[in-house]
Amino acid sequence: ILLGFQFGSQKAATVAIFSIALAAPGALILLMITHTALDSTAFLGILLVFAIAVNNVILVFARARQLDGNHPRPASVVFAAHQRLRPILMTMLADVFGFLPLAIGIGRGTDLLQPLAISVMGGLALGTVMTLWLAPVLYVAWTTKRPKICN
Repeated sequence: ILLGFQFGSQKAATVAIFSIALAAPGALILLMITHTALDSTAFLGILLVFAIAVNNVILVFARARQLDGNHPRPASVVFAAHQRLRPILMTMLADVFGFLPLAIGIGRGTDLLQPLAISVMGGLALGTVMTLWLAPVLYVAWTTKRPKICN
């Protein structure tokens, strides 16, 4: 509901929630590949991924609203995703490389936070794709009016 008020559209909020939720499998897949246990710190990492993904979707849809007003056209959402590509990728890469020493296990005490780092790295990798590609595609698909076919 809060995202609906933020975007001015419940359709945009639903698209955002759906694309954000699909970031979690990235974290789970990387945890499974690295044979790391799914514990409370891994869940904390998934929550962190959700927070970053929400921020990314807000950046894209807010830019689209700046371009087109209260109810952005589908083309403006795609253009906004293209414009926000570099800042979102820079944030994702900075986070992934920042968590890399923790994920590898460099230093003392990293075994406790290693699942958090791995889940954040996997979740951000997939969450960025979902934010920049899936959210605009779903928005365009949901808001584009199709002509009625009469027999």
